[in-house]
Amino acid sequence: MELKWKLLNACMIILLSITLLIVLTKDPIVYVNTTPLDTVSINGSLEMVNLSENKIVLFSADVNSGNYGDLIVLEFDEETNSLKEISNQNIYLDKFLD
Repeated sequence: MELKWKLLNACMIILLSITLLIVLTKDPIVYVNTTPLDTVSINGSLEMVNLSENKIVLFSADVNSGNYGDLIVLEFDEETNSLKEISNQNIYLDKFLD
C-alpha cells in the first residue's frame, strides 16, 4: 500500500513539473489597443487624419494650392456638439520664418 502512494506521489510531481514547464515556456499573449490613424483625402488637396477619439487634423498637401502647408487641429466638444479649433499654423511657411 505504501509503495502505491509513493508511485502516485511521484506521478503527481512529474505531471505538475511538466505542466509548470509548459506554462513557463509558452509565449505570452499581448494585447495592444491602438487607435488607427485613418487618412481621408477631401477634394484632393485637403487631408484629414484621426488623432484620437475626439481630435482630428486637417492639412493641405497639394503643392499647387494656395493653402499648402496649412495644418489645423480640431477637437470635438461634446457639450456643444461642434468642432473647436485647437491649433492653426502653416508648417511650410514656419520653416522659412524661423
